[in-house]
Amino acid sequence: MDIMICCICHHAVEDNQGSKLTVKGCSGINDASLKRQDNVQAVPGNFVHIACRKTYTNANVIVRDTKENLSPNT
Repeated sequence: MDIMICCICHHAVEDNQGSKLTVKGCSGINDASLKRQDNVQAVPGNFVHIACRKTYTNANVIVRDTKENLSPNT
């Protein structure tokens, strides 16, 4: 059996913790990646943790994370 790797966090995905991406799922992750100015690239057939996907594509989390990345370090 092949090891399934989450395309967001790059850790192993257990059977009950993840899902296989379809075209629709990939578009949501890739859109979030563009908004985050990140380099995550999802393709159909990739696997993701359900929790990673929910957090990564959540609009409020994207806003929070991009604000944190833009704020100057003090």
